[in-house]
Amino acid sequence: MKILLLADIHHDITPAHAHYPASLKAAEKMWSFLKKEASEHDMLIITGDLTVKGSADINELISVKDKLDSLNIRYLPVPGNHDLCPLKEMEKRYPGIEEYEYTDIFSTNFSKAFKNEGIRYSGVFNDIMLIGLAIRNKDPDNQS
Repeated sequence: MKILLLADIHHDITPAHAHYPASLKAAEKMWSFLKKEASEHDMLIITGDLTVKGSADINELISVKDKLDSLNIRYLPVPGNHDLCPLKEMEKRYPGIEEYEYTDIFSTNFSKAFKNEGIRYSGVFNDIMLIGLAIRNKDPDNQS
C-alpha cells in the first residue's frame, strides 16, 4: 500500500493578502504534483495545518476540501491549530487567522467542512488501522 503524507500546507484563499506570500508558488507546484501523483497512491493523509485561517474562515476549509476531493483519492484530514484553534482567546493574538470557536468541537468550521472526518476517525484500510483525532487544549469538549 502506498500512502502519500502531507503536513502544514497552509492553503490560503486570499493571495492578494497572503499570510505566507512566498509559499504561493510552492503551493501551485504542490497541487500540480498531487494531481499527477494521487493516482499512484492508495491514500492521502494530510495533517494540519491544512489552511492559514480555517478556524476564522470556513470558506478556506471548503476550498481546501474541494481541492482534495478533486484528487479522486481517499484521504484523511487531521486538523492543526490553524484549522481548529486549540486555545481560547487566540483571536486577541492573531485576529482573522487563529480564532477559537466558542462552540463544541463538532460545531466548528472544520467539522462543518469535513463532516467530522479527522475530528474523531478510526477505520481499517488495507489491513491498516488509521486513527485521526483532534483535541483542544484543556479539553473544553470533554474528550478525555
